[in-house]
Amino acid sequence: MKSTTTLFALVFAVVLLSLSFVSAASVCSLTSLTTASSAEVTTVGGTIYQNNNLGDVVPGASVTVVCADLTQATTSDSTGNYKVLFPTNSTCTLGSDVTVTATKASMSGENTGEVTKHFNVGCISLNVGVVNVPLVPEFGLVAGMVTIFGALVAFFFVRKN
Repeated sequence: MKSTTTLFALVFAVVLLSLSFVSAASVCSLTSLTTASSAEVTTVGGTIYQNNNLGDVVPGASVTVVCADLTQATTSDSTGNYKVLFPTNSTCTLGSDVTVTATKASMSGENTGEVTKHFNVGCISLNVGVVNVPLVPEFGLVAGMVTIFGALVAFFFVRKN
């Protein structure tokens, strides 16, 4: 739970930093010209890891995020983290289901989640979802290891008799 809370804080901080080049007054002015409500932005982020261990991160993984039939692609950074930002007032909002797929070399993984957090920052309405994805070796590698292990067991069993 602590790592999820830390990740929410990290994703929130990254989004705030990425929006920092535009002042809140400018955004509020622009949105008031087009609509009476605030701008709604959704970000989804998480960590790509392997061996079911969040500490064993995977940098450079190709990540695809699908939320409410919208797709964004990115690459995990040097600490295994990724984030994508969905367009202002898109269909990816609070409560939307999210599917994240990640691949790197012979490993792949998929996980689902939901946009579960909502923050109001000035006139910006920010929705946040966190989906961590474990990568596992593809079936060919697993099948090969099982075959080799089975052959070794059979060899020692026959040799014993």
